[in-house]
Amino acid sequence: MTISKSAASSALASSEAMTDNIRVRTRIAVVHPSGILSRPPGFTEERDALLSQLGFELHHFPTECPSENTFAAGTAIERAVLLSHALTNRKYPLLWASRGGSGVSEILAALENMLPPVLPPKTFIGFSDNSLLGCYLALRHPNLRYIHANHIYDPALFSGPGLDSRILNTLLEGQVPEPVLFRVGAAAFPLSAQPPPFLESRATYQEGPLVPLNACLAQVLSAVPGCTLPSGNILFLEDLNEDVYRFLRSIDAMRLNGFFSQTQAIVLGSFSNCPFNNGKPSSENEIAELVSQKLRLPVYVLPVFGHDRWRLPLVFGARVRLSLDEVLISFDAARPDLAVSSFKAASFLPTSSSGSSTKPRVHFTGIGGTGMAAVAGLFAASGFSISGSDGPIYPPMDKTLRDIGVKPLVGYAAENIIQSRPDAVVLANVVSRRNAELKPNLEFEALLRDSVPLFSFPSALRHFFLHEARNVVVSGTHGKTTTTSFLAHLLTGLGENPSFVVGGTPKNFGIGFALRNPTLFVLEGDEYDSALFDKGPKFLHYEPTVAILNNIEFDHADIYADVEAIEKEFERLVSLCMARGGIVVANAGDARVRRIAQAYANRVLWFGTESDVAQLVRPAAWTLVSLQPTRSGMIVTLRAPWGEQLTCPMGLFGTHNALNAMAAIASLQALHLHADYSLRTGISAASQKAFEERARINDSSFPLAKALAACGTFEGVKRRFELVGLHADIRVYDDFAHHPTAIDTTLAAFKAYLSAAGVQGRLVACFDPRNATMRRRVLQNALAASFSHADLVFLGKVAVDKRLAEDETLDGLAVQRSIGEKARYFEDNEEMCSVLKATLRPGDTIVFMSSGSFDGLPQKLFERLAHS
Repeated sequence: MTISKSAASSALASSEAMTDNIRVRTRIAVVHPSGILSRPPGFTEERDALLSQLGFELHHFPTECPSENTFAAGTAIERAVLLSHALTNRKYPLLWASRGGSGVSEILAALENMLPPVLPPKTFIGFSDNSLLGCYLALRHPNLRYIHANHIYDPALFSGPGLDSRILNTLLEGQVPEPVLFRVGAAAFPLSAQPPPFLESRATYQEGPLVPLNACLAQVLSAVPGCTLPSGNILFLEDLNEDVYRFLRSIDAMRLNGFFSQTQAIVLGSFSNCPFNNGKPSSENEIAELVSQKLRLPVYVLPVFGHDRWRLPLVFGARVRLSLDEVLISFDAARPDLAVSSFKAASFLPTSSSGSSTKPRVHFTGIGGTGMAAVAGLFAASGFSISGSDGPIYPPMDKTLRDIGVKPLVGYAAENIIQSRPDAVVLANVVSRRNAELKPNLEFEALLRDSVPLFSFPSALRHFFLHEARNVVVSGTHGKTTTTSFLAHLLTGLGENPSFVVGGTPKNFGIGFALRNPTLFVLEGDEYDSALFDKGPKFLHYEPTVAILNNIEFDHADIYADVEAIEKEFERLVSLCMARGGIVVANAGDARVRRIAQAYANRVLWFGTESDVAQLVRPAAWTLVSLQPTRSGMIVTLRAPWGEQLTCPMGLFGTHNALNAMAAIASLQALHLHADYSLRTGISAASQKAFEERARINDSSFPLAKALAACGTFEGVKRRFELVGLHADIRVYDDFAHHPTAIDTTLAAFKAYLSAAGVQGRLVACFDPRNATMRRRVLQNALAASFSHADLVFLGKVAVDKRLAEDETLDGLAVQRSIGEKARYFEDNEEMCSVLKATLRPGDTIVFMSSGSFDGLPQKLFERLAHS
C-alpha cells in the first residue's frame, strides 16, 4: 500500500496543529529493533516526505547485516548496537520504531551491557513487540518516555480514528493532550464477600500509573532481572495471539514470580486470535473473566487500543482512573531530566564457554589504546583469559601489553574472532564500522554476525568491577591524569592501596592501572564518548562515590556542538554521584563547575585560590594561599576547611598542578566523610546539615599530616613535564598538552620553572594537532593565542581525515600567520625535526606537545642532538 496524494492531503489537514505550531524541525531517529520490513516500492519514501512536510527531520539507523532467521532483519547484536547508538546520541530526542514485529526480546541482554546508567532525555514510540522494549527502557531510565502507538511506517498511521491522530500529534509536539474518558465495553471482578469500594458508584474510583504492554511479551518482561512494575500500576494488555490456556499458563508463571504484585487492575485492548483449546474462538469478555478470577484483580475490556482500527496512544506512567464502568486516561508522566537508573549492573554478564575456567574469555578490539590496555590489565590481574587486536602498537603500550601477557593480533580481521573464541568483547571507542578511508572493519562486522556480548571499556569496568565498589571519579577538561595519579599515590601512602585506572603512566607506579583493593577505585573520568554504540561520556558508567569536577571547557568538537552540551554531561555525572549518596569535589575557580556544583549537588567540598573561594557562601573549602617555585618543584601553602594553614612541598610545577593536588587532598576528606554511615545513607536535609558541619571540623581521625607528607614524594606522570634528555645545555621535554588552555598553562609552568632554575635560553614550543578537536578549525583562534609564553613555535602537520570538509579542517598556515614571525608550520614532521636541530642553541628548552606520539620526534631530536 502507498500513500496517495489525497491521503497525504487529508493527513496534513488533520494535523493542523502540527503544521501551524512546529517552527523548529524536530529530529527523529528511525530505529529498527526488529530490522527493516520490506514494503511496496515508494512507500517509505512517500512516508518520509510526508513527515518532512509536517516538520520532522528523519535520520535512519538501518541494519546492514543479513537476517539470520525468518522473523527479524539484521542480527540481534547489530540491532542492539544501532539502538544503543540512537539512545545515547544527544542529537535525537525522539526515537520512532520503524515496525512492530518479532525479534525485540533477543536484544535486551545485549542492550543492557552497552547502556550507561544515565541517558539523555528521550521519547520512544513503538507498537506491538516494541512495547517490551519501551517498558523495559522506561523502567530502567525514568527520563525516557515510552509512547505505545503506531510505528512510523504503519499504513494506518494517518488513516485511523481522528482521536488517535490528534493525541499522537500533540505528543509529538511535546505537548500534553487533555485526558479522555471512555465507557468500558465490559468488566470482570473477582469473587469476594464484599465488593471493592470503588465499585459502589461512578463517584468512587482507583487510580494508578499506566503500563502499556503487548500481552504476548508480558512474560518476557517479567523475566528481566530488576524489572518491577510501578507501584499501584494499571496494566494495559493488547494483542494476545495464542491459545487462551497457553496465555493463562503464562499468567500463572508471571503471578508466581511476583510480576503482578504491584498491579491494581488490568485493562484489555483488542486481541487478534485467541481460540480455546477446542478451537472455539474466545472473546475479550471471556478472557477478562478468566484472568480476573485467577489474579483476583478487576479486569476491564476497552478495545480502543491494540491491533484493530483503534490505536489509541498510551503513555507509560501516565495516570489512569478507573470507576465502575469508566476509564479516564491521561497522557502526562513525570520525567526528571537527570534521572539515574536504579538497575543493578552485572545482570547479564557472560559465562565461560570453555569449561576450563569459571571466568569468561574476553577479547579487546583496539587493545593498544591507553585506556583499553589498562582495562585489559585489570581483567588479566583478576584472572580472566584475555586476547586483543589492534593496528601496529608502539611504545610504551607494547611493553604494557607484554607485561600483562598479551600478544595482540595485528589488524582487524574476521579471523581474529574465530581464533580468540571470546565469551565477551570489549570495544575501543576508536573502533568504527568504517575507518577514515571508509573501509569496513572486518573484525567488527564479524562481531555483528555473532552473538557474543559487546561492552565498551567503561561499561566493562562498571559491570565487572565498579558496581559494588567505592569509586572516586576525576573529571574535567584538564588535569585528570595528574589528579588521578596524585590521589592514587596519596591513598597508597595512607595504606588504602586503591585499585586505579589512569589515562597515562604515573611515575610512582610505572603503570597506568592496578587491581589491589577491589572495593576502592580511583578512575580518570573522561568526557569523550565510550564506543560507537555509546555516544555518551565514559564517566557516566563509573557510579562515583566521590566525583571531582576540575574544570569545563569546549573540547571534543567531533562529538559536542558547544560547551553547553559538555556542561550537560557534567550535570549528569553530578546527578549520578548524588544518586549514590556521594560527595562532589569542585573547583571554585571555574565558573561552569561552580554553577553545576551549586545547582545540582547539595554535598560539595570546594577547592581553589583565595579569590575563587571568596565568591562562595560559607563553603567547606580547601584554599590555595600561595606557592613558591623551586628548582625541584614548589612549596604550597594551603588552608583547610576548618581554617588551619598548612605547608607542603611538591615535585610539580605551576598553579594548575597545585590545584590538582588540592583536589586530591579534598577527595581524601570526602572519602573519610563518606565512611560515616549517617552521611552516606541519603541526602536528606538532616544529612546535608551534618555533612556541612562535619566538613569544617578538624577531625583527628583524618590522617592529614600523613597525606601532606606523601605529597612531597609524588613524582608526576610520564609525558607531563617529562625530560627526554639534556645535551649541550639543550633540554628536550615531552608533554601531553593538546588543548589551547593546556598549552597555555603548560608553557606558563615551564616559564616559571626555568626562571626558578636560572635557565636563560629560549622556550621552544612544538605542537602536534593530532586529536579530533585540534584537527578541526573550531579552536583555531584560541590555539594561536595559546603560545604567548613561547619564544619560538613549531607547528606540526594537520592529521588527514577524509570525513572532514576542507573548511572544517584546521588551517596550519593560518595559525602560523596569526602567531607571527616566531611561528613556522610544517607539512612534514621529519622536516620539522631537521629544522629544529639546525635552529637550536645552548640554553634552549624544547617542549613537544601532543596527544599522540608526535611521530616519535622527541626521541628522534634528542638522539640527533646527542650524536651530532
